[in-house]
Amino acid sequence: MPKYLRYSLVLAGGLLLAYLVWSKLGRVDDDTSLPAQPQPEITFFEVGNPGAAVRLVGIQPYMQPADYATGPRFYQRLNDYFTTATQRGLLPAGAVVVLAEHVGTWLVAAGEKQAVFANPHSQEALRLVVLSNLPSFVRAIWRSSAHDKVTAALFLMKARQTAAIYEWTFKKLAADYQVTIVAGSVVLPDPVVKDGHIVPMGNKLYNASFVFTPDGTIEPAVVRKQYPIDSELPFCEPAGGTLPAFNTAAGRLGIAICADSWYPPVYEQLRTAGVEVMAVPSYSTPDSLWATPWQGYNGAAMPDDVRPQDVGNITEEQAWLRYSMGGRAAAAGVRYGINVFLRGQIWDLGDDGRTIVYYEGNTYLAIPYDGPQITVVRY
Repeated sequence: MPKYLRYSLVLAGGLLLAYLVWSKLGRVDDDTSLPAQPQPEITFFEVGNPGAAVRLVGIQPYMQPADYATGPRFYQRLNDYFTTATQRGLLPAGAVVVLAEHVGTWLVAAGEKQAVFANPHSQEALRLVVLSNLPSFVRAIWRSSAHDKVTAALFLMKARQTAAIYEWTFKKLAADYQVTIVAGSVVLPDPVVKDGHIVPMGNKLYNASFVFTPDGTIEPAVVRKQYPIDSELPFCEPAGGTLPAFNTAAGRLGIAICADSWYPPVYEQLRTAGVEVMAVPSYSTPDSLWATPWQGYNGAAMPDDVRPQDVGNITEEQAWLRYSMGGRAAAAGVRYGINVFLRGQIWDLGDDGRTIVYYEGNTYLAIPYDGPQITVVRY
């Protein structure tokens, strides 16, 4: 072998070894690697007959990057809300608990370098995730057929870990508190429930929600977002098929993930399924969005029943009340519903939104609060 080739191989081997060492350094390997994250005080909001049982509970979580560092940290952050609700008598066995859209999505950062959680900028933080997992990332790039292959590959390469932490967390919470949980949503490739476990099956990503029962098992039907918005479409697929319905102690339940709650065909599916109770996990960004002029539908065509003059002339908040669950649930025969938004400081992504409750033809807005909030509905 020529001397220059031997030197080249030695150099390449040295660089590879150096990369492998660097990629492992500074990773969060336990719950003491990062400082505890302070949380704002939890607030509460109630709707319904004061003498009736609590049937629906909406948990507006306040999430920060470090809450996604490990499975135990993610569980502990959410468990704090469940514990608080239980201590106040607001979480009886059999209740349906609804969490926010994308509450599980950022588990894509679990187990990564401490610098990922310290960096305030999402693009820089996620770039470090990619660089720390280059071999897996390259394989995922080749698998992806998405328009935005970089973002898609990020979620593809971490899918099994994300699904495992998400599943373990919500199985435990559902069983420990004996409640049904609509576990917000999580981005996964072609997820199915097989032999009682969430299994990523393919290469196309979906924004999906799962229902966990009071005995700690998962309902086999997966709810996939049918109308991804513009920011999701480059890497998330629109779901086909029909939305499933679930029998719960609170009534027959249907789930519309965020933007899905704005489209009449979704309500026709709920009506056909005999849904009485509606859950809407949501996420609004950027900060202070709800006070700004509404920019209209995005991701899919505006339905025929929407007034074009409303675009730019009503606020985002008013549009949510007019064209989402509050303005459409009655047509589907829905009696009760709750719409919960993700809040927090998840890098620089921003957030906004207030919990919306639909109660026998009336719509209620929770008090505005940029922090964790628990909303209960009695009937």
